[in-house]
Amino acid sequence: MFALTSEKRGGPIVNINPYLWAKKTEKNGLFLWLPLSQHLEDTHRVSERLWELWLNNGQRKLIIDSLSYPTEEKAKQLVRFLGAIHDIAKATPAFQIKKGFANSDDLDIQLLERLERNGFNGITKLKLPSPNKSHHALAGETLLSWYGVSEDIHSIISGHHGKPADRKKEYEQQSSYLENYFQEESSNSFIYQKWEEVQYEIFQWALQSSGFVHINDLPEITQSGQVILSGLLIMSDWIASNEEFFPLLPIDELETEDQEARFANGWKKWFKSLPWEEKLYSEPEELYTKRFGFSAPGMYRKN
Repeated sequence: MFALTSEKRGGPIVNINPYLWAKKTEKNGLFLWLPLSQHLEDTHRVSERLWELWLNNGQRKLIIDSLSYPTEEKAKQLVRFLGAIHDIAKATPAFQIKKGFANSDDLDIQLLERLERNGFNGITKLKLPSPNKSHHALAGETLLSWYGVSEDIHSIISGHHGKPADRKKEYEQQSSYLENYFQEESSNSFIYQKWEEVQYEIFQWALQSSGFVHINDLPEITQSGQVILSGLLIMSDWIASNEEFFPLLPIDELETEDQEARFANGWKKWFKSLPWEEKLYSEPEELYTKRFGFSAPGMYRKN
């Protein structure tokens, strides 16, 4: 549906629209939210650190060997990309008009009014006929497929809540729900193009901040690699979504001033130990003697 143009490839790192929300709640009368840009940044960083400190050597090797460009650098770039792009479809009208589960209507209205003031015309009064047909995990896969990302990668996005999309029943029907993605069906309308631009900026940011220049730089992945990467993305999103580790912000704050400190604090609260690694010993008799102070019974028994 969409064609990547050379003008959109590469260039400086783009910024994600700061007015889109990823999470929201109300506690003790205070309105709290998490900008989508912040959640993607958090997950992007967590994904990278899990690759470095949580996966064991065998798991990393399996992922590397599953790539069409089997290098550790390429694997790490892909891990970062998945974390950065996983919630791209929260930048859709179907998601942004969702009511919160733990807040009053006032918070929902305030966030929508802020979007309206910043160019998302009509969002405060928007009523979509079938918003639940485009859950953000499924819609994220759909957007990536429209951009030309291969199925072995975009299928991981639809499964980041644990259940990949059913191709025939869900994924292939999404072109029938364009309003869920762009607010209107006409690609000539201002608001359609507004949403399209915002979503594509997230895609650009995810590519560039992960070290990719072009979409063609994304590697192909075998099924075994997809399984491990899916689990890694689920874990990354779970950690980054924990408000004890990565807290929500007051409603009037659009960004975190010190990203390094936010990540360091969140990671420290979660991370407990390095993964267990099996150790093989070429001289087990020597290890036994060193540990227990005497030779193993029968160690020197002659036949």
